[in-house]
Parts: sequence; C-alpha cells; structure tokens
Amino acid sequence: FRYMTGKFEDVLTSVKPHVVAISSVSQNYNYVIEYARIAKSCNLSVIVGGMHITSLPQCLTKDMDVGCIGEGEETFLELIDLYLDTGRFHSKELAKIRGIVYHDNHKIAQTADRPVINSLDQLPHPKRSLIGYGYRSYLYSARGCPYECVFCACSHYWGKVRYSSPEYVIDEIRELVENGVRIIRFADDNIVANKKRLKQIAGMVIANGFHQQVKFSCWCRSNNVTQDVVETLKSMNVEIGRAHV
Repeated sequence: FRYMTGKFEDVLTSVKPHVVAISSVSQNYNYVIEYARIAKSCNLSVIVGGMHITSLPQCLTKDMDVGCIGEGEETFLELIDLYLDTGRFHSKELAKIRGIVYHDNHKIAQTADRPVINSLDQLPHPKRSLIGYGYRSYLYSARGCPYECVFCACSHYWGKVRYSSPEYVIDEIRELVENGVRIIRFADDNIVANKKRLKQIAGMVIANGFHQQVKFSCWCRSNNVTQDVVETLKSMNVEIGRAHV
C-alpha cells in the first residue's frame, strides 16, 4: 500500500502499483476522470469511492473498474482480496460483492447496498504514518447527521447516524498530540448534535490536559448552537468560527 503524493504520472512510474484507488467529492470529479484515464492507459485497475460516485453511480467511466458506494472499509477490503486472489476485477466475481457499481456487458451494474458499520469503535484509527502527522490534522468522531438538508450529501452517504465512543475519540486525540499535532479539526458534519456526548468528550479532553496542548475547530448546525454548547466548546479550546484545516 502506498499513499500517493506528487505528480500523478510520476508516482505511477516510480511506484508501479497494481491498483489505483481514488476518493472524490463532486467538485473534484473531473480530476478523477483524468486520473482514471491515465491509470488505465498504464493497464492498471482503478477503484473510485467517495461522495460523488455514491450519489451518482452512473458516472462510472469506462476507465474505472469499480465504484464503492457509501462507506468503503469492508467493501474495499473485499475488492482487494478479490484482486489478490484472481488478479482482476471480473464482473462475475464483482456481482458477489455488496455496495459497488461496475461494468457488466457494456452496462453499469450496481449490487445490493452494504449494511453500515454499526460500531465505529471496531475500526482502527487512520494510519497517519503513511502521510505524516504535521502541525494540523483532523478526525471524525461520528458518521452521518440527523438532518437531511437537500444541499448536503452527508445523510445519503453515511446512512444512519453513528457515534464513536468518547474513549475512542480521546485515544485518537492522544495519538495526534503525541505526534506533534497542535490544531485538530473535528470533521464531523455536526458534532454538537449529540450534546450529552459532546460534554463527555469535552470533560475527557480537559481531564487529559489536551485543551492546554492543542486548539480545536469544528462544524456545527446553527440551530444546535446554544449558550451551553458554546461554553462546552470553549472549555475544550475550540476556536469558534476559525477554519484551521
């Protein structure tokens, strides 16, 4: 496994991967189309994932072998296992994997939805050593949002709202702090939706002294922001209205 940085063509030449995996939101999807074309010209297999292909699976181009629909941890693992076993992504085998879109007889086929991961604590923390930690970083403490705004892909992509335990969140914060990160963004779509859990996280941040070591930032939905919420965020050193990452 190699996380790619630098000019795409140069990385392909130096790393010589067997599979190229790309995740994208809609505003960057034209880049994905071009990268997939370049990868396929090198006879590489291409997997795409992310918000755009999940919302518009018909956007799978001829240069993309498979699209992951929704959260992709289990789906991606099954796809890589298939590739390691067979050295290809054949439609007959792909049809057995849930949560994907693929090409079948010149048509785009989509398999049944994959159930969401109910317990986020079972997932390992991201292996940030692959890309380095840096001064700024982010973490997800939840997936989904209780609101279904028409302009937002969150609820469609993640499905039902699920939360990591406060202990799981604190373990990830600890890892970031110990590796030199000093600004952390909670990348949840609406971290203040669950106020009881927010207070638990804030209390544990303070108990561990992290509020004195790092600054936090986050996204909130305006109707959830109360005086109590603001005080809780401020207590854990969230800088309201500052976009650090």
